[in-house]
Amino acid sequence: MMHNRQPKKQSRLFCFIFSPAFESRATLRWMMGTKTREVTVTISEYLYQASLRMTSLGLFHDFSELVNAGIRRELEAAQRLLDMQPVIWQTGVEKLREKIQQERLQSGQPPLSEEEVIAQLRTIRREIWEHDYKPLYTAGTR
Repeated sequence: MMHNRQPKKQSRLFCFIFSPAFESRATLRWMMGTKTREVTVTISEYLYQASLRMTSLGLFHDFSELVNAGIRRELEAAQRLLDMQPVIWQTGVEKLREKIQQERLQSGQPPLSEEEVIAQLRTIRREIWEHDYKPLYTAGTR
């Protein structure tokens, strides 16, 4: 009777890959409460040497503590991004509209009516058409 041996499944939490030319491998423990997990991390030689320098100076107990601190900081920053209240685009448009009105009032220009704004936009659109696009679509100018 033959037994199919499955390869041991490895779990990787994360992996730094900065420079394939200068790689150092280190095994560390990932601290999550009372559980730990060993993972292999690939970092550049420069980061590895800087990490050793920081631990030898006593800023971190060991390499594992330094990596844990870095991961914790990155996860906290990512969580802050996830927790941010999404800005509704209409709110942004309203703020822009208010800013334009304030600047017009400060410059002494009276506010434009909706019809005047539309007329200005049509004039600008026509000028852009004449200058940028009409030559592309007019016979004999290609």
